[in-house]
Amino acid sequence: MDESIEHLHRSENRRCLARATVQYFDALTAEALFEERWIAESLREAAAGIDFERNLMAEQSPS
Repeated sequence: MDESIEHLHRSENRRCLARATVQYFDALTAEALFEERWIAESLREAAAGIDFERNLMAEQSPS
C-alpha cells in the first residue's frame, strides 16, 4: 500500500514539474530562450567527458 501511494506521489510530482517546465519555457523571451539553450549546450559539452559510472563506482568502493 505504501509503495502504491509513493508511486502515485512521484507520478503527480513529475506531472507537476512537467507543467511548470512548459510554463517556464513558454514565458521566456526569445533572448532568454537562446541563453537557456546556450547554457544547456555548454553543460552537455562539459559533461560529455565525464564518466559518471566510473566516478560513482569509485565513490562507492571501500577505501
